[in-house]
Amino acid sequence: MNLIEEILKYEKQAEAIVDDAEKERDRIISEAEAEAKKRVDDSEAEIAALSKASADEAEKTERERCAEIDKNFSEAQKKLDDAMKQNRSAWVDEIFANIIDAS
Repeated sequence: MNLIEEILKYEKQAEAIVDDAEKERDRIISEAEAEAKKRVDDSEAEIAALSKASADEAEKTERERCAEIDKNFSEAQKKLDDAMKQNRSAWVDEIFANIIDAS
């Protein structure tokens, strides 16, 4: 084997090594991209789940607050109704007395 043939043989071997290395690099990059995409997708899913849970909790809290406001309003309305029933005639008499005094 002469020197040129030997150089060509080593060049072919070097090209094969480079080709194998490029394939390995491409495989590693593809795996890394796939893993990155999976992590992004997982993060987006987690964010969506947390957002929904937060919205659900906020809605539940609002329902509870509305129920509490409604209860307080009903209690206040009942007190006013009771006061009106108990004091109506006295208040009517007082109103008429004030109207007559103002005349």
